[in-house]
Order: sequence, then C-alpha cells, then structure tokens
Amino acid sequence: MDDQGKINDLSVSKAEMEFIHRCNQTRGHVISCVAALEVTMDDYIASYFTTEPSRKFEIATMLLSTDKISFRSKASTLVEILKKKTSSQKEFEKLYPRINADFTDIAETRNRFAHDIIASGIPEEMLPTLVIALVQFKGSTSVTFYPKQAIDDFLVKIRKCADAIEFAKHLDKANP
Repeated sequence: MDDQGKINDLSVSKAEMEFIHRCNQTRGHVISCVAALEVTMDDYIASYFTTEPSRKFEIATMLLSTDKISFRSKASTLVEILKKKTSSQKEFEKLYPRINADFTDIAETRNRFAHDIIASGIPEEMLPTLVIALVQFKGSTSVTFYPKQAIDDFLVKIRKCADAIEFAKHLDKANP
C-alpha cells in the first residue's frame, strides 16, 4: 500500500477494496438464498405430484432442477399449486397478495446478481452507504445501487415466498 492508501498492484484504495469485498459477499449471499428457495420450490412441486421418494427425486432431478424449466415457470406452477391447497383462492391471495410480483422480482434480481458486474469508479464518499452496486450492459449501460435496506427488503421477500410454501406444507399435514 502506498502513502495515499492505494494498493500498488491494483491502484485501488482500501475503501474500494472493502467495497468490492462487501459486494462479493452480498452477491454470494443473495444468490445462495435464491438457490435455497428454488430447491424448496422444486421439492414442493415434486411432492405435489408424488409422495414416493424415488419418483419425487426423479421429478426433481430430471425435470425441475434442470434448465428445462425456468425459475419463473416454477414460480407460476408453484403459485397455482399453493392456491389449490387453500380452502379458497381469496384466502391465499389475502395471505400472500404480492406473491406473483415477489417471485418476478426475485427472478429479475437474482439474474442481475448473477450476471451483472460490480460497479467501479464510485465516489469514495458513497462507498460506506452501499452494500453493492451492479452494472448492467443490456442495450445501454445502467448502474443499480443497493443500500443495506434494499438488500434486507429483498431477503424478506425471499423469506415470504418460502413462508408461503411452509404454509402449504402445514395444510398438507392438516388435510392429507
């Protein structure tokens, strides 16, 4: 490190390096949380069609856990199953009014975290307020800044979708 706080080989300040590290940690955490939600979705969808463990495993590994069915398609299928599991569609919609929009946002945000690059050249005074900033190159270049609250809100959204699945599992046990 030189006398200006820059790392010699990369000419990046200590604050920028800390920001990049925070971005990488956040990116990994967000992608892992969405992946865990997707496995839960796969398991529940497979369970809807069979309770036999070997058949359930086949459905999950040969169909759901492949690139044949997108996250959005699974989410749509899951929501239809969840609506059927409640005594009325209105009851489910009352409990989870934004589930379709939430799944859409989860899919879009997950793709951004997986495919966009970490922004650089952010003014140092902004770095402490951000958890991650991503650059997207589709048609034009855009930068999305994520403060801590935005990440926390996104993780709550994932939790709510997982809670909807847990709610349906509870109904399954109560009404076999």
